[in-house]
Amino acid sequence: MRYTNPRVQFHYLLNDDLAELGSNFHFVNIQSLINLDYVDNEPSQGLGQYIFTSIVINHPRFNRYHYSSTTFREMKIIKKDLEEYNKGNIVLTRSFLSTSKDRSIAKLFIDCTNNEIHLSVMCIFKVINPGSSLFIEKLSHIGDEK
Repeated sequence: MRYTNPRVQFHYLLNDDLAELGSNFHFVNIQSLINLDYVDNEPSQGLGQYIFTSIVINHPRFNRYHYSSTTFREMKIIKKDLEEYNKGNIVLTRSFLSTSKDRSIAKLFIDCTNNEIHLSVMCIFKVINPGSSLFIEKLSHIGDEK
């Protein structure tokens, strides 16, 4: 089964859970495990999406796909939220993002229907930690994907 299998929609479910619980996971869940006298040889409840993500990012089989460089992604953003972004800021993402090494590919996804509230913007990510990004062009079922 592919992560992005259209019939299963697994990627939507995983990203929703990661984004919803996000950074709270480390503090809320670990503290609750300590409070419950958690033993680390027992399966934990509600941590599956983090275990899955950790396996994908840290499994040695994926080491050859680790990637660090510049990638691009188009997104819609509320004008008010855009004001929070400044050049050089560090951005923490709490879900899997599809980006492209090729800026012209990312431009294909620009939505030109800007209005007073939403804007289309091009995000430029400088990936520093290669373990946080996977280059999957050769694994993709889309031939020209970069």
